[in-house]
Amino acid sequence: NALIDRLSKRFSELSRLATNIECIDQLMDLLRMQTSIDEILSLISQATSPQLHMRVAELLHTLVNTSYQEFLRYSDRREYIENFRNHTKKLLDISLEFLSSDMAYIQYLSLITINHLYDLYVYHNLLNPGIYNTCYIPSSRRQLNNNNNLIKNKSQHLTNNKHQNNISKKSSTLSNILHRISRDNDDKRSSINLIKSTNSTQQLSGSVRYCANRSPSSSSLSITTPVKESTTDLTNQHILKSNLFKYEFIDKLSNQITNSINTYEPFSILYKIEPNYLLCLMRQRLDAHRNEFNNRPKCVPSTRTPLCTHHCVIILAARLLTILSQDQNFQLKFIENKQNLSIIIDMLNINNDPHLICLILQTLGIIALNPNFHEVLTQADIPDTVLHLILPADEMFYTNQTTKFARYVKHLGARILVYMGLLTKISHKVNLFDILGM
Repeated sequence: NALIDRLSKRFSELSRLATNIECIDQLMDLLRMQTSIDEILSLISQATSPQLHMRVAELLHTLVNTSYQEFLRYSDRREYIENFRNHTKKLLDISLEFLSSDMAYIQYLSLITINHLYDLYVYHNLLNPGIYNTCYIPSSRRQLNNNNNLIKNKSQHLTNNKHQNNISKKSSTLSNILHRISRDNDDKRSSINLIKSTNSTQQLSGSVRYCANRSPSSSSLSITTPVKESTTDLTNQHILKSNLFKYEFIDKLSNQITNSINTYEPFSILYKIEPNYLLCLMRQRLDAHRNEFNNRPKCVPSTRTPLCTHHCVIILAARLLTILSQDQNFQLKFIENKQNLSIIIDMLNINNDPHLICLILQTLGIIALNPNFHEVLTQADIPDTVLHLILPADEMFYTNQTTKFARYVKHLGARILVYMGLLTKISHKVNLFDILGM
């Protein structure tokens, strides 16, 4: 109890510091340090309690909110957009370190932060600017929300002006101390990076390298990442040669085509996560969710909650998987490991959450757009698995919140079969244009 109280107090103090825009850069730099993050995760694992988890969540939320509010105040100025991107990159580094933890709640905090940041970038059309000129949210609505936020921020600024004047001296002193610490840390980081740059094999940061080489472990589930193997196990020599030629063609294609998604900051670091790590994490949490006594989801499709940690971790990880599947290099890593497809088939169990099934089908739909992957998907029995989701009655996908998941599941499944040239299997079973009337 003493350790929990002490840690809760320290995290509360850090949250108060995080409300100051002058402090968040140095604060995030300190949190990103490998020694700091390892010590934090070790202490949290020793003193697990809802009270402490709330304090950690409050710290991450405050860091995101402070940087976002600063961006909203000056969203028309380029320098503040760049500052927001720098803050986002630091938050992603912290989140990836948290994702490497074995604690379900810490993984939940990591994934909810990553998804929230991605939503903010989609909302403000900051992803690949100049390529996507529109957003699914109407510009008039975005402008109205921005104006409301500006009015709210101005009123808060006027009411808090006196309070800020009183603490300006303390804040400036604290900021100077943090600047000095951050400068020392940057010098150490630059010297370490200079040493690492001489070795061409060390390209990934610590958090991503950790996620890439480490698979989640559980007492009820033992998963070992296999050595890179062929996606086919055929005895026919002619088919084997054609497959080898096909993968050589895919490798050449991936080298020739520059992927724009992987070059845009700050989310390019996410595309270095190994698909197998993310899928193993999902299967581990799915097994834990199934083993719970009362495993009915306590969340709704539009809102995640830590009250059903395992279930929400699965949904958030599946959403991240759908986002990452847009990258061609990620697709290649996904498709070349047979274990990934076996986990995907397990996720497509009709008894699973329809929201999870929809996200997995979206991922497969993106991958099925590439004709070079069709043979691998067929050998993994993906078409028959998807067809079994289209045949049942709509009531199988009804939830307490909505009855629309049935149409989404069947439409997304039909898309995959159409992309793979199997329209005849579904021509009389589902209306492909029924989704347009929703």
